[in-house]
Amino acid sequence: MIPQIAISDFNLSKLMIWKWLKQTISGNILLTAEAGRRSIFDNTNTSYNHLEIVKGNEEKYRFFFSNNPMPMWVFDLETYKILDVNEAAIASYGYSRDEFLNMTVMDMRPPEEIKNFTRYSQEHPQGLVNAGIWLHKKKDGSVIDVEVNSHDIIYDNKPCRLVLANDVTEKLKAGRQIIESEKKYRTLFENNLAGIFQTNLAGKIINCNTVFANMLGYNSHCELDEKNADVLYYNTGDRGKYISTLNKEGHLINHELILKHAQGRPVFVMANISLFTDSTTGEKIIEGVMLDISDRKLAEEKLAESELRFRALVENCHEAITVIDENFITRYRSPSLCKMLGWDDDEKLHKHLSETVHTDDMKSIVLLKEKLLKYPGKPFPITFRSKHISGNYVWMEGVATNMLHDKNVNGIIANFRDISERKKAEELIRSSEERYRQIVETAQEGIWVVDEDNRTSFVNNKMCEIFEYTQDEMMGKDVYFFMDSEGKEVAAKGMQNKKEGYSGQKDFKYISKSGKEIWTNISTNPLFNVDGTYKGALAMVTDITEKVRLQQQLMNEQINQQKEVIKAAVNAQEKERRDIGEDLHDNVNQLLAASKLYLNHSLNGIEDGVEDYKPFVLKSQEYISSAIEEIRKLTKALVGPAREETMGLVVSVIELISDISMVKDIKIGFKHSLYSEEYSDAGLKVVIYRIIQEQLNNILKHAHASEVEIEIKNAEDCLELSIKDNGVGFDTGTKKKGIGLKNIQSRAQIYDGNVEIISSPGNGCKMNIIFQNACK
Repeated sequence: MIPQIAISDFNLSKLMIWKWLKQTISGNILLTAEAGRRSIFDNTNTSYNHLEIVKGNEEKYRFFFSNNPMPMWVFDLETYKILDVNEAAIASYGYSRDEFLNMTVMDMRPPEEIKNFTRYSQEHPQGLVNAGIWLHKKKDGSVIDVEVNSHDIIYDNKPCRLVLANDVTEKLKAGRQIIESEKKYRTLFENNLAGIFQTNLAGKIINCNTVFANMLGYNSHCELDEKNADVLYYNTGDRGKYISTLNKEGHLINHELILKHAQGRPVFVMANISLFTDSTTGEKIIEGVMLDISDRKLAEEKLAESELRFRALVENCHEAITVIDENFITRYRSPSLCKMLGWDDDEKLHKHLSETVHTDDMKSIVLLKEKLLKYPGKPFPITFRSKHISGNYVWMEGVATNMLHDKNVNGIIANFRDISERKKAEELIRSSEERYRQIVETAQEGIWVVDEDNRTSFVNNKMCEIFEYTQDEMMGKDVYFFMDSEGKEVAAKGMQNKKEGYSGQKDFKYISKSGKEIWTNISTNPLFNVDGTYKGALAMVTDITEKVRLQQQLMNEQINQQKEVIKAAVNAQEKERRDIGEDLHDNVNQLLAASKLYLNHSLNGIEDGVEDYKPFVLKSQEYISSAIEEIRKLTKALVGPAREETMGLVVSVIELISDISMVKDIKIGFKHSLYSEEYSDAGLKVVIYRIIQEQLNNILKHAHASEVEIEIKNAEDCLELSIKDNGVGFDTGTKKKGIGLKNIQSRAQIYDGNVEIISSPGNGCKMNIIFQNACK
């Protein structure tokens, strides 16, 4: 054990720092304290009995602390406040002493380190501890790696911790760079496309990459560790020969070797090999890089075979091959060219090209030469006429390629064939096409061709004229582009029929570029490929817009005439009803009134003494009064608003509502403030009155409504009638058996009325009628 020295009545906290510092430096002194009185021991086993000696040592250890080249500080374990710091820490971290003493150790750490530091401080072991690598933050905000050594102490009677921080940022960075460098080297070594190896002169394989092992048929370099390099050569003795050369020259450049594959076959390689002496062991090492050229060797063999086949093909090919130099001098002519033109090589070989090529075509060949010289190796098409031995010219077509840069060719190669027959056929087709074009372009019908996707592939001028588009604008657009939504639905079915082989003719509406409706008579026929697959359709289109317009005009005139006839009939019917009503009102009612006066007079006579007739006369009076009232109602219903001198539409409707309200428990509202009756035709007012009468009858019979709202008003150039109830409603899509609504629609049509009914089960019914041009 280390001898102890007892010290009393002295604060040892600062002294302990210096003692611990000495221990950190020398490893020979341990200082402990307990409640201000502890023993101090050193390895000399010498006991100090005087406190003054200890105080003297404090100055020495204070010097060690303040001038230590490593950053050091003391912090309170409870508050983490920094209590003391040395000059090295101030210089390293950039904070002043005052700034340090106003900080906690938390302020020196980046946020991500605080949680770990708090946990570590709570679990920190006693004594001298290497706390590992931590991140600290300097005043300038930079973060450094530090290796921390610490020791728990009593400082100013508080539990504290003395910390020594060694900046290892550069060290770690250098270490990481070494690791990265090693990783890069290893990556380059392992992933190199070439095989890399090291052996000694005895043949031991020291190192190799996977490519080298795979090149020889082995899965990894481990399989080569036990083998001697001699067995990797296809021919015995080859290794000895190249080692002899290495010993003389020190290296081999682009040296071809034949190695042995694991399966026994030869592997051809191109190698760069060096011989050097290991500076550590003094051993001679062979190091090299090898590329597998087996495929190239095989290709060279195949090339030689191909050369023989190529020559045979050229000599017996039906296509002509010629080689000329940059001055248009013929250097080579294949036998097939001689057969095409009848000339032998003695007659045209080494002659200028102009001696056989047509004069007009030489101009294009001269221009082609500029392109050939500008773009070596690029093929260019060529078409020309070459002179036959008979004096005629033969059409030739092919490609020319500048191979002047290739020493094996050193010329311009032209491959071509005789296309004279094709040229004749093309001329016939061109003439036919011209005639067809004239017919199509001068046709008075539009010609429209679409492909299998219904997209426009051809239109003639007349078609463009009809639709008001140019050919470019129409090309590529599908047929639906020129239709409205209704036409698209119809056309979709028709297009499907075309794909199934149906043809036909019909009138169809299109929309022109300007938005006009174009009526056409279109005759279509499907088009099929030779295998029977649908490839499109051909349509002949005739503009019948004017014809349709005239037909529609005629139809409208007929409809108007029919309306006038119906209107006259209705007016006649209403006149008849009015006459009947007037007769009932003026004749029957007057007679019944006279009868009432007569009975009243008789009643007066009875009062004079004839009492037996009195009850009968009273009953007659009651019946006659009822008859008068019924006749009045009938008259009003028959006449309606036609008696303009005494009645009108509004008054008639009001009286109609009043009569209904007297016998039915229903609330009927009538709005007419926006209606000017004087501008309405008398016949129209009768129609409106009958429609209101008919709809109220429908509501009373079927709707079970408690409220009805009637509104009539003038709008711009039209008259609007609305009748709305809160009844049971009905499904407007269900066909009705009654004639009430039909009567309303028939009456409305006489005066161009459009009837709209909005209803659904449980939501009542609203009838809207708009009479166009209803104002005088």
